[in-house]
Amino acid sequence: MNKHIDAINVDFTYDNKKLVLNNVSLSTYQGESVGLVGPNGAGKTTLVRVLLGILYPKNGNIQVFGYNPLNKKEREKIYGQMGYLPEGADVYPQLTLKQYIELFKALHEVEDNSTIEELLDMFDLQDVFKKRLGTFSKGMKQKAKLLTILIHSPKLLIMDEPTDGLDIASKEETIEYMRKLKKKGTSMLIATHDPYLVENLCDRIIMINKGEIIFEGTTRELQEVAQNEPCYVIELMEKVKKEKLEEILNNVGEPQKIIVEEHTIKIWTDDENIAKNVYKKVVDEGLIVKNFDRYLPTFSQAYKNFLEGK
Repeated sequence: MNKHIDAINVDFTYDNKKLVLNNVSLSTYQGESVGLVGPNGAGKTTLVRVLLGILYPKNGNIQVFGYNPLNKKEREKIYGQMGYLPEGADVYPQLTLKQYIELFKALHEVEDNSTIEELLDMFDLQDVFKKRLGTFSKGMKQKAKLLTILIHSPKLLIMDEPTDGLDIASKEETIEYMRKLKKKGTSMLIATHDPYLVENLCDRIIMINKGEIIFEGTTRELQEVAQNEPCYVIELMEKVKKEKLEEILNNVGEPQKIIVEEHTIKIWTDDENIAKNVYKKVVDEGLIVKNFDRYLPTFSQAYKNFLEGK
């Protein structure tokens, strides 16, 4: 799998004293979306700017598509293959949406309008095509900015809070479009506080805090390591009397706690084999199991638990 971003041992400081980024290493691969998460002031936006060559690191090596973004000539080769959405960047309020799109079409030498038409339709911007951007709402401006970073079919997207200001329907459509781009090989690095975006688009997450990477893995891996007490859930297809379930579950080992309800059995235990024994006992008694899995906290709760544990 081709690496699109490869950063090794990156340090950055604004004042030559305190490190804002400390020994940061990360990679993104073709067709992969990576969420960059962490509290405010953790260093996410600074890291993005360093990767783009906007800020120069104190130490470290960075390559994007095999080019050095700190070298002006090589940076131009990178920018032609990517789309960048900075957080909070404004549009040109005096331009119409049509003029704004034409500006980026010229910048990226785009001649085919098919992608633009698809995006205008998806973002429901056809009716405001000739209106000035200064009259747009926050969400409409965000759609316009997203459109302009996508019109040239980039191989890499680096985005800072891409769903900021979007309504639920627009967010869903944007995520679905991003999934299609991934299948075509586009990679993404997304700095965000939006848990819905992380859970529904990101293959991996990188958590940064105080300028250091403190976690890297899938959302499920974060949920597992951040769970205070391992819990397993057996969902039954049909209601079963609580008394009958309690009778069935006699002598199944020594879980820390079991809660029995008409449709579910929850088992708290550090030993997965005990949970499997409960599952086997239930099946052996002829009950139909709809689902058996480890219960996990939501991404938001796991994120909070993990940070509090650091």
